[in-house]
Amino acid sequence: MTQPFASNPFTIPRPATVAPGLTGQLPIPIGKPMILKSPSPGERAILEEFGWQDGQPIPENFGEILRAAKEESVNLQDMLPPAPMNTPKLVMPVEQNIADMSKSEQEKYIDIVQQAMAATKSTFDMQQSEQDAIVLSAGEGINNAILKAMSPPDVVTLANDMASDSYDSGQPKQSEPTVEQGAVWSNPSLPTYCINCGWSSEDKEVVDISPSDKDMFLQSVLGGVPFVKTYRSYGGKIAISIRSLSPEEIDMCFRQRVVDLNVKRAKTPADELELLTRYRSALQVTEVLLGQTPLQLPKTLASWEETVKHVTQEDGDTPVRAIWDMFQQHVCKTETLHRLVMSTVFRFNQLVRRLEDNSVNPDFW
Repeated sequence: MTQPFASNPFTIPRPATVAPGLTGQLPIPIGKPMILKSPSPGERAILEEFGWQDGQPIPENFGEILRAAKEESVNLQDMLPPAPMNTPKLVMPVEQNIADMSKSEQEKYIDIVQQAMAATKSTFDMQQSEQDAIVLSAGEGINNAILKAMSPPDVVTLANDMASDSYDSGQPKQSEPTVEQGAVWSNPSLPTYCINCGWSSEDKEVVDISPSDKDMFLQSVLGGVPFVKTYRSYGGKIAISIRSLSPEEIDMCFRQRVVDLNVKRAKTPADELELLTRYRSALQVTEVLLGQTPLQLPKTLASWEETVKHVTQEDGDTPVRAIWDMFQQHVCKTETLHRLVMSTVFRFNQLVRRLEDNSVNPDFW
């Protein structure tokens, strides 16, 4: 029987230290809001009239405005024709200090400027958060996943299906389905989503493949190393890194499947499939981030066997049985986490299967 562990055997990595000789901060990024730390007295006086305060970012489109004005001043094609001789002389309005305006006018212009500054600060804060979340040592696919998880959710617009053209006296109107020429007719009585798994019946693609997935997968094949991908859930608070398996690891999972049948641990085909999926998942997951707590798991079969070598096993069991017991104890602690890990591993395996199926496709890229 498996002996419970007194402490977590998985390592928690220490934060990376700054390389020697690197000091200071990175240059100001191009095309992003910046903080004006030491404005001149004239700049400060103008900005403070519109409600600016120390620490607020300056909109990034100042340079674009100046460049557009300069181009417009030298572009002869867009210049208007000369004005008629009888055109009245242009009288420039007298420059007015905002302090001399009426209270309502002051509030109007101050509100406009403060809204622009608030929007700029929001953009600046979002860009700073994205920059802080980037993992420099990670690949493009991992960082794209991080930024996607941080992006705001898409706004869903719900159509009013209670409108008068659809309902008559509170009862829905019955209409015959129409089929356009060349269109494939689908039964409108069928549900859009599966009532069991929630999968969209209109989605023909099982998984999406990004250019980064193709690049990283091909590099792993050419290098003879496992393909690794990180998935983020719950707004990026949970991250799961998954790898592909070696033939030796897959063979061990199937040997354990035979043992489970012999000892009546698996009594139905569903039991066999569930246990096999659990064994594979325990070997495939290499790292789990739960909030601020990262867990680094063994990344090879040899490392796993060294980790569980002191665990007492039942006769005939392979090491993967003890590996799953330890994985369940320290990673899949709840039913929700168990389902999340299993579904994430399923998505990864579907991605790998699609990449392998398209290996002979001349349009692989």
